[in-house]
Amino acid sequence: MLDRWRSGSDTLGPVGNVLWKSVATVVGAAAVALVMLWVVLRGRAWAWIPFIIAFGIFVRELRYLQRRRRPPDARFDEPRRERGPDRRA
Repeated sequence: MLDRWRSGSDTLGPVGNVLWKSVATVVGAAAVALVMLWVVLRGRAWAWIPFIIAFGIFVRELRYLQRRRRPPDARFDEPRRERGPDRRA
C-alpha cells in the first residue's frame, strides 16, 4: 500500500477504487459553497461569485464520480444511430 502511495496512486485505502482527490474536491467545494451561501444570506453581494464557482465545481466533480461508477455497458455513451433512407429527418 505504501508503494502505491509513493507512486502517486489516487486509489489508496480499504474502500476500493475510490478517487480520493475527487472526493476531497467535492467536500471542499461543498464547504466553500455553504460558507459563501451563508455570507450571501448575510447581505454580501460579492459572495455570489465564489458561491457559483464553488457550486459548479461541486456539481462537476460529483457527476464525474457518478459517471465513473457506472458500468461500461450502461449504454449511455453509444453514438446516435444513423437515420435510414425511409426515415425523415
